[in-house]
Amino acid sequence: MKHGTQVCSLTGPSQRRTAAGTGDSPSPEFGITIPTEQRLQSKVLEQFDAEGRRYVVVITSTAKGAHALARLTLNGWDSEDLTAGTDSGLTLVWHDGRLHLDRQWQSDVVEESELDLPTTIQRVRQWVCCFSYYMSTGIFPAIAEWAEPRRNTVGGQP
Repeated sequence: MKHGTQVCSLTGPSQRRTAAGTGDSPSPEFGITIPTEQRLQSKVLEQFDAEGRRYVVVITSTAKGAHALARLTLNGWDSEDLTAGTDSGLTLVWHDGRLHLDRQWQSDVVEESELDLPTTIQRVRQWVCCFSYYMSTGIFPAIAEWAEPRRNTVGGQP
């Protein structure tokens, strides 16, 4: 069985918006609102749990990584239902794949996220462990450091 993490960058027109547009534009691939003047980057994080189940998460962040959101695209427990039949409020994954990794429920606007890119990646990895543990035991572990998220530590942003 394959264990570990792989990260690769995605490029494409959904990550670049021109100033010709007005207002915010929804990204149909990820369901995330993208301000037309803001450049975003996306990364695919492939994570495996201890039993080898594969999870795929798309992380979209601002260009400098000061803000980031995560969306589950493949759940190792159920390839048809991203929640694997669980209570979203408990397991922190919604039916559309949004992962809620901070103390407040995240919106779909990347710039409103309290989490920077490194913290989001770390929390996705923790979430995979917690979700797998929940599916095995029925208990979703509390993660103490999620109570006070680290904010905007990339690029010296306030």
